[in-house]
Amino acid sequence: MNRTTEPTENRARAAQYDAAFREQAVSLLEEGTRSITALARELGVSHKTLSKWRQRHRAAAAAAHGEQTSLRVCSPSEGARGPVALAAELASLRAELRHVTIQRDILKKALAIVNQTSPTATR
Repeated sequence: MNRTTEPTENRARAAQYDAAFREQAVSLLEEGTRSITALARELGVSHKTLSKWRQRHRAAAAAAHGEQTSLRVCSPSEGARGPVALAAELASLRAELRHVTIQRDILKKALAIVNQTSPTATR
């Protein structure tokens, strides 16, 4: 069988992220608001993968010799949000939910302890 047509594990993994997702990820990375490790964790990809996407983007931009290329799937004026922004927000909301759930559980336990009546207090 020809190697170029034989599917490999790497090709299968690479295919799970569409071009729009990769472009949005690189766009968020180049904004500079988050480290590559933090953004990769939020998006559920490895930092090496995200780094490769950025390298490919920079190489393509250099090959285009200054042509205008947009990394955004939708312009901000359209009001639509790209898949990467939504994935980042989802990851952030899930982390916040975990934190609040832990706080709630701690408060429930504390309330149960405070509300316990001691045998000596009722005599």
